[in-house]
Amino acid sequence: MARLNDTDALLPPDAPITAERAHYDGRLPDLELQDDLHLGKPMRIAGRLAEMITPAGHDPLRAIFWLHPGGFCFGSLRSHRGLAGALARASGCRVLALDYRLAPEHPFPAANEDSVAAFQWLMDTGTPPGGIALVGASAGAAVAAGTAMLLRARSRTMADAAQAGALGLMTPWLDLTLPERLTDAPAISSMARRWLGPDRPSNHPIASPFHGDWRGLPPVLLQAAGDDIFAGDATSLAKRFAEHPEAAPVAVESELADGMCHLYPALGEHVPEAIGAVRRLADFILRHTSQPEA
Repeated sequence: MARLNDTDALLPPDAPITAERAHYDGRLPDLELQDDLHLGKPMRIAGRLAEMITPAGHDPLRAIFWLHPGGFCFGSLRSHRGLAGALARASGCRVLALDYRLAPEHPFPAANEDSVAAFQWLMDTGTPPGGIALVGASAGAAVAAGTAMLLRARSRTMADAAQAGALGLMTPWLDLTLPERLTDAPAISSMARRWLGPDRPSNHPIASPFHGDWRGLPPVLLQAAGDDIFAGDATSLAKRFAEHPEAAPVAVESELADGMCHLYPALGEHVPEAIGAVRRLADFILRHTSQPEA
């Protein structure tokens, strides 16, 4: 199985980051628009570009808030639009994609601040918080989990703040301490340093949410891949929750796709395992997002 890591196909180390980002964005096919999907015009939320992918017959009281992968330094609305569209088709939910700020120009907590603002925008425009699923892949999963933790903190102090209905994490990169399996991966180490900036420890509980407090977070689906350098983040977290349920979110489901690569759900409609992963995530979202009672 071909790999699809955040570090694949990048330019030489001395290439400007703008060139690396353009190269990264062109690795995957763009969304194929058919009659069942509508790609809205780009808009601005708290100063950041965003777009909405809307499937035919969508539920207006549900939405997926999508946070793209890219090692905290790469990715855009374009880079994984195909995967966002697949989620929209499979779930029947609108997908809000956010072009959150990237490191190193904007290290943590910039991406989380952008995400909290976009979540608030979804609520302000009529989507109940329990109808929103926070979904991220790879580094985007860390942003999603950290955002859920920030939203939980807000909900304790602000009357109008609330939690999402579900949290979906695709082949997540959650541990920035770089365990032993990552010590010989200089590109990953570089992205971690860029994300953390000069002053934050690698076990910061929001920037590196593996080390955060998951109690009271929405139901979580952890989708790991067997042939993925980050697989231990998801499997170790699932084991911790099983052994210490008092430290777990409201509910936890986990899966390990043997022989599959990092970001395998993005491989598209011709890879059965990718189709299955997207469908299982869509089912999880529909089971755990809710509509307000009349």
